[in-house]
Amino acid sequence: MRITRAVTGYVSRYRRWRLALAIAVPYALLVVGVTVYVEIGIRQPGSQGLEAVLLFLVTAPISLVLLQLPLEVLGADVALLLFFAAGLFQAWILWMIAHGPRKGGEPAVVHDS
Repeated sequence: MRITRAVTGYVSRYRRWRLALAIAVPYALLVVGVTVYVEIGIRQPGSQGLEAVLLFLVTAPISLVLLQLPLEVLGADVALLLFFAAGLFQAWILWMIAHGPRKGGEPAVVHDS
């Protein structure tokens, strides 16, 4: 309960935080679910790995950039981890785009180094 209150306190500082959560969280859950499905699917005997196409589609357009890497050299597990991380990165980008400016025009906090 404490973590829920902390997350709600953080995200409610933005004007469109409900919209941002409604966009970013389901996408992040979709990425997690598809990654689990692909991981289970490719471990099954007789699998040809075509389940990974679904993960490729869900994580597009960053997955197009990842295809430029030598994925066969990296291995299947590292490639799966890269696509998963790319999907979560896209969820974060969606959050950053959708949440809008902070409420109340609070000045940015500058920390002295």
